Amino acid sequence: MLSALCLGLVYQLLLPPWMGEDEPWQLEMIHWVARGYMPGAGPAYDKSDAREHDLSHLQIVRRFPGLSLEDAKAYETEVLASMRRSGFEARVDFDPRHPAPTSFDQIQDAHSAASQQPLYHVLVGLLLRPFGELDPLTELRLVRALSLLTYLGVVWFAILLAREAFRDFHGRAMAVMVVAWMPMHARQAAVVNNDVLVKLFTAAAIALTARWVAGKGGVKERVLLVLCLALGLATKTTGMGALGAVGLALFLRRGISSNLKSRLPWILGLTAIAGLALVYFLSFHSPALPKNVDAFMLRVGKGLSPSAMLALWGSTVGVTNWNTRLMPDAAYWSVGFVAALSFVGVAKALLKPPAWMSRPILVLCTGAIAIQFALLVLRGVAVGRYWMPVLPAWGVLVAAGLLALFARPARRIVLGVFGGLLVIYHGWFLWGALVVQEHMALGN
Repeated sequence: MLSALCLGLVYQLLLPPWMGEDEPWQLEMIHWVARGYMPGAGPAYDKSDAREHDLSHLQIVRRFPGLSLEDAKAYETEVLASMRRSGFEARVDFDPRHPAPTSFDQIQDAHSAASQQPLYHVLVGLLLRPFGELDPLTELRLVRALSLLTYLGVVWFAILLAREAFRDFHGRAMAVMVVAWMPMHARQAAVVNNDVLVKLFTAAAIALTARWVAGKGGVKERVLLVLCLALGLATKTTGMGALGAVGLALFLRRGISSNLKSRLPWILGLTAIAGLALVYFLSFHSPALPKNVDAFMLRVGKGLSPSAMLALWGSTVGVTNWNTRLMPDAAYWSVGFVAALSFVGVAKALLKPPAWMSRPILVLCTGAIAIQFALLVLRGVAVGRYWMPVLPAWGVLVAAGLLALFARPARRIVLGVFGGLLVIYHGWFLWGALVVQEHMALGN
């Protein structure tokens, strides 16, 4: 936890303003909640409106009843001016370098956070409301500080999950190292995005599910589990992975008999939560849901394409400047080698787990990751941060896979070597990717 806190503070200092993906759109939603508006169903717009006004203005006005187009335009202009002063156009290669942008559409066309579930924006906006009028850069820094707290929360729930997966210090330590020291995860300790909140709720749900599978906890933990599931789904569609993990737990938990009658209440409850989540997503015009069968098939094909898999791997291992600049190829090959080695060990552990591992928890973590991967494919978007809600499960599998290949005397050495390599990897990312690319190598 202490190392995670130090890393989070490093990213708070080093990550330039507006360089977290989608920060302008996310902060815009937060800003209007802080100014007293609440998300709802505002006035609809048609093609004639879209010809006269920018789409980003129309979408934000539709989301906040009572908000005027003039106010929406004024705030976006203010944010864009702050982005320019912070060197956004020099850092992000796809920026069209408009001389005087007045709309987010001039940065990324037809993109808005107004179509996403608003729980994150409402909660953070309410926390900002007592501060009164603030300039966009001050708002950004305050909200980034909250991201640090969610990052620490994810690490804490990774600790709880590791305790259920392993009865051995080495396994627990390695699993949490992956979560706390993964560069693209630690970077989110300084990013304004609803990804940071859905990670917290999903990590909590998976950790509580693991305790349920192990026969621990009582009614209060079951209630908290359901609450975390609901809050995760209300935050972002990437929280669906936890719902699948709980469904899988019905077949893993001690004390639940194999007959359908004992599982039926849970199955019906999870189905109801999934149905309500779907209706909720549709009510906010979520871009994660395809509009028809053709769009669905197109997404699946795109999600399974080699280019999508490469993009998913690249944005998991390390990218900067809004996913436009990669680390050296050696970084991706090195991390890939360790990942491949761990997969071999995971297969061995699942077939014949050592006494210090819990096979049900390994199966649970494997299932959670598989479900999250399926969601990424169905959405057709290959972005590494969409893995992050199940990162604690990844940590468990990496630790299980690497340590299962070695006898007990060697596990201490393996843990030390792995920790050293992870520190080198993180230092490589901090300097070679973040500092060089986002502070020194500006422009094309």
